[in-house]
Amino acid sequence: MIFSDDSRGFAFSCEDAKMSICASTWNTRLSQIARVIGPILIMTGSLPDPEYISQTLGKRPRDIFIIANVDAQREARQLKLRFPDVRIALHRNNNAKSCW
Repeated sequence: MIFSDDSRGFAFSCEDAKMSICASTWNTRLSQIARVIGPILIMTGSLPDPEYISQTLGKRPRDIFIIANVDAQREARQLKLRFPDVRIALHRNNNAKSCW
């Protein structure tokens, strides 16, 4: 089946993914971040406290791409200052549900 972008979502292809829905904390979800080979894409509606997330991202602050809602702008700016190699994008329509 071929998907296309519409008002209910956007199409993408993926060879490997792990979906985490209200399962645990950032630390638990990304506990193996230092062992991952290749880029990591994180899509979330909100970002946790930058002090907290820095503990996890600090294990491997490269090849990480974060997409969050524009409501996370303050946290995204703080993370970008600490981790300039982490790519962060904000989008008003990103509505991932989070448990933080």
